[in-house]
Amino acid sequence: MRSIQRTIDEVRSLRGDLSTWLVHLTKNNLFIDDSGKHVWVPAKTCLEDILNANTIKALKPIGQFNYKQWYNRVNPNDLKAVSFTETPINEIFLFVGIKYKALQFSSYGLVFNREELAAAPVYAAPVLYFSQPNGSSKFLNIFSQLEQKHLADFRDVLYLFDKFGKTYAKKDHNFMWEREWRIKGDFSNLNKFIKFGLCPEAEIPYFESAFKGLTFVDPFFNPRQIEAQLKNRGVI
Repeated sequence: MRSIQRTIDEVRSLRGDLSTWLVHLTKNNLFIDDSGKHVWVPAKTCLEDILNANTIKALKPIGQFNYKQWYNRVNPNDLKAVSFTETPINEIFLFVGIKYKALQFSSYGLVFNREELAAAPVYAAPVLYFSQPNGSSKFLNIFSQLEQKHLADFRDVLYLFDKFGKTYAKKDHNFMWEREWRIKGDFSNLNKFIKFGLCPEAEIPYFESAFKGLTFVDPFFNPRQIEAQLKNRGVI
């Protein structure tokens, strides 16, 4: 008789939909500089800036509690965080070129070990989603009624909350498929944690020359190419 008993660790290692990595993808950004001018920064430059600064900056408040009309007592600085996805590496290419999506991610990014980032001192954590089924505001009302004392007590986890379901305009607001993780505030000392980088194939020689010791792969490589490249470089 076939034995089907396995440990949790064995199940996790066999599951193709689970990943040991966390990925931060860059995108084209429009910044306002110190003089008030708008500056367009391509995704490639954003990745270069991150590597040169050894830091991913948490530039904007994000998450459910960033809705000022509901939570005007929340300090925006408590909601600034850096985002990642735990989508398996061989499916990261699906993040690129999504029609009608407000945030257009690129093929440039950095990859980290999920367990390392989840541990001290980084404390990365998955986003905590709550439902608003069929446009219902039941759960939104609960959160909007929190007193200032409670908001202060939970200031260190507020950045992790987000919602899914129908909006008031009956549009579908559901980004659970992104499998997002977040780190509160700037993520510094990247060199201690980066496992490898992502960029278009034609850019690999440039990035590996500019950032010595760091392996890059194209997220559009097939899974065997990615695995072979990482094995050859001793990443896995």
